[in-house]
Amino acid sequence: MLFKSLLKYKCPNCKKGNIFSAKNVFSFGKMNSSCPKCNLKFNIEPGFFYGAMYVSYALAVAESIATYVICQFFFEKTFDLLIIPYIIGVILLLSTTNFKLSRVLWIYLFLSPKKEALE
Repeated sequence: MLFKSLLKYKCPNCKKGNIFSAKNVFSFGKMNSSCPKCNLKFNIEPGFFYGAMYVSYALAVAESIATYVICQFFFEKTFDLLIIPYIIGVILLLSTTNFKLSRVLWIYLFLSPKKEALE
C-alpha cells in the first residue's frame, strides 16, 4: 500500500490527497503546500526540499548506470561514445519524473504518520 501511494504521489498521512496538482507525469506541475484531504503541511521549513536534490541525483545516477548496462548489449566495443547521447536522453526524458519522485520520497522519509501523530 505504501509503495502504491508513493508512486501515485499521494499524501503519506492519509494516502488520498495529491501532493502535486498536475496529473501529467511529464510536467513539473505545482506542488500543493498542504494535503487537500487531511491538511498535512508538506513544506515543514524553508529549504526542506534541498535534500531532495540528492535523492534526484541518486535516481539520475541509477538510471545512467542502467542505461549504460542495457546499451552494452547493443554496442560491440567495451565503451562506445555513442552510448553517451542515449544516457543524456534518458536523463532528460525522466527529469520531471525524478523531480517529483525525489520530492515524494523526501516527504515520505520525513513526514511519516507516526511523527505527525506525536506533534
